[in-house]
Order: sequence, then C-alpha cells, then structure tokens
Amino acid sequence: MVGVHLALAPGLKPNQIITWHLNGKQLGDLEPTSMQFTLPRLDRGTYSIAATITDQETGESQSTGSVNFFVRQPSALAPQHQKP
Repeated sequence: MVGVHLALAPGLKPNQIITWHLNGKQLGDLEPTSMQFTLPRLDRGTYSIAATITDQETGESQSTGSVNFFVRQPSALAPQHQKP
C-alpha cells in the first residue's frame, strides 16, 4: 500500500474539489475533498500521481506537478529470504 498526502496553503475552500490522477487516469472512487488516502496494492512498476484543484464557481483549476514512485515487491528467492 502507498500513502498519499496533499498539503495545501491556504487550505481547500468550500467551493473547491480535488481530482486525483494515477498514471494519467482519474481516480474516481475518492471523495472530492480527499487530501490523503491510501492506494491499494499496486503491481510492480513505475507510477505517477498528481492532483488538480478546481473551483466549481469560476471553473479555474490548478494542478500539482506529478510525483513519480516505484513499486517493487520482494522476491521469495531474494538472498535475505533464504533459509541457512
């Protein structure tokens, strides 16, 4: 699991929503004001996550830069998992 947290200064206003994107695809199962959440088990690979804050009254939006991260599951065959 991967924890995600967005810090905003100033904070989110009542008329603003957050849209999250993982590898360019919108994460649709989050609350529109979710500033932190946990991604479920991800397959091995490279990922990119970004957020867009949208003002619902004006339609203006601002996006964060993407944050890249890597997922690597340890192998049962790795030397540290070998029994002596």
